[in-house]
Amino acid sequence: MARDERGRALPEPSDPGAGAGDGATKAGFRSYGKSKDHRDDLPQIVVEMAVTRTGLPVRVWCWPGNTSDSALIRQVKQDLRDWTLARVIWVADRGFASAANRRWLRKGDHHDIIGEKLRSGAAEASAALGRQGRYAEVADNLRVKEVKISVHERFVICSNPQAAERDAAVRERLLAKLQLAPPKQIIELATHP
Repeated sequence: MARDERGRALPEPSDPGAGAGDGATKAGFRSYGKSKDHRDDLPQIVVEMAVTRTGLPVRVWCWPGNTSDSALIRQVKQDLRDWTLARVIWVADRGFASAANRRWLRKGDHHDIIGEKLRSGAAEASAALGRQGRYAEVADNLRVKEVKISVHERFVICSNPQAAERDAAVRERLLAKLQLAPPKQIIELATHP
């Protein structure tokens, strides 16, 4: 079915020879896109929900699987603009973590929680990692530390000691393979550990 740039279904033209219209694409919701599960070979859809503080869904959106996170959140924010909400907290993954996107989310005194890999090299992540502080033990495999890096930004750094040990073992195995491998295999190992 033909869809516009926001994923909404467009009416089918009565004339079979007519085009679908300006900006329309002929596709269903199941589209090939960037899979977070590294399964780019499968079609996917994107589902986004607005929920209450207790997790009760109050609105659900669906888009074709190749829609970018930035476009999704901007449309949701626009759709919720007329709702009377006491407090809005946006939750996003690291794909939305650019400074421009964070500024955009905060318009209207909204709050956000954005996941980010600390090894990303971002200036904010480096500043957070450079701050001293103690980790609080939350569970056997989870330690957390809160770091305030500016008036409007704080990081909650999560550390999983078990995952760190596993990652160190994988790095050691990869380094051992690289040291024994001929130059041609090094390139292959580096791209496919």
